[in-house]
Amino acid sequence: MESVRLYPVFPLMGRVALCDTTLPVGGGPDQDAPFFVPKGTLVHSNYFALHRDPNLLGDDVEAFKPERWDNIDPGQWGFMGFGGGSRACLGRQKSLIEAAFAAASEIAVALTTVFYCLLTNPHPYKRLVRELRGEYNSVLLDDSQQIENTLLMAVIKESLRLYPTNPNPMERVVPSGGLMSNGYHIRSGTIVSVPHYSTHRDPRIYGSDAERFNPDRWLNKNMSTKERMDRCFLTFGKGARACPGRGMAMLELRIFLTTVLRNFDVELATPESLPKVTMYWMLDHFGFNVKFRKARS
Repeated sequence: MESVRLYPVFPLMGRVALCDTTLPVGGGPDQDAPFFVPKGTLVHSNYFALHRDPNLLGDDVEAFKPERWDNIDPGQWGFMGFGGGSRACLGRQKSLIEAAFAAASEIAVALTTVFYCLLTNPHPYKRLVRELRGEYNSVLLDDSQQIENTLLMAVIKESLRLYPTNPNPMERVVPSGGLMSNGYHIRSGTIVSVPHYSTHRDPRIYGSDAERFNPDRWLNKNMSTKERMDRCFLTFGKGARACPGRGMAMLELRIFLTTVLRNFDVELATPESLPKVTMYWMLDHFGFNVKFRKARS
């Protein structure tokens, strides 16, 4: 709330006066006299200024102070981060939930991708289920090198390697002085990009079976091979502008997959008709339906 107060996504709200209206203030040299607005006039509320009104929110309105919301209720028209009145944003609650659980749609797509890869490759699926229902799970939430070398992490990374959640190229601007790449000079200011999909399927990086789902490629590899694969794993981006939520995303994937696969047997609802994987702005699995059955003890 405090972030949206200081920096509203849309700083102005326009409305058309439905009848002749007199506002209590806004007229005169000091803007404290009544102000007449004729019918049909387009008027705007300035969220930025309203949210910094000390009469509503205190003398420290320019400061970022989340605790102010513990004892301030500005009313319907005092906080306009989502508009006000009968035409206020219908998705306010959804927006606040998504802010708390960022990238929910990407996590959903990633989970779908992992299940797609597992259910179309029965052997890795059975191996993972056996492992998750065994004693290994006691270290699941320990974010350490031990977790990095488990079959669960290998399955997640291999799924996202073959089908990155956002397959679009990762664009960057060549800095001052230009750049030399493979013998080519790229001028300063040029926009360059790295395609995730083709990089993740490059046999020079991931081996001759780069088109195949093979979680074992992430396990029991020598350090130089693993470092090369990790360096070219672009699902979360790379460099200073890589996804800051990578750790949280991996944690959510591990928790969900472990909880589901320890308690349910999962299978394709229509094994005779495999889903169609498409890539637009984000990855999509058309016709991918599964069945969940309580796991047999």
